Amino acid sequence: MSIHFHIERLVLDGLPLEAGEVHGFQAAFCEQLRTLLRTDALPAALSSGGAYPKLRAEAIRFPAEGAAASVGQQSASSVYGALQGK
Repeated sequence: MSIHFHIERLVLDGLPLEAGEVHGFQAAFCEQLRTLLRTDALPAALSSGGAYPKLRAEAIRFPAEGAAASVGQQSASSVYGALQGK
C-alpha cells in the first residue's frame, strides 16, 4: 500500500525554535509520522482516501535540550492522534 500525505500548513503557537532548527524539526516530524503510519493502523476515515481541512492536535511539551527533534516527534504523534480521533 502506498500512502501520500500532504500537510499544507502546520501552525505551532509559541514555539521558540531558531531558524537553524527548522530542518531538524521537519526531519523528526516527517520520520515520526512515517513510522506511525507504517506501524499503526491507518485511521478508518482515511482508509479509502480523504482529506481534513483542519485538525486540532493536543499540546506538546517543549524540552530544555534537543528541542527541534523532540518537538518534531511530539508534534507528529499529536497530529497522528488527531487523525485517530484522540
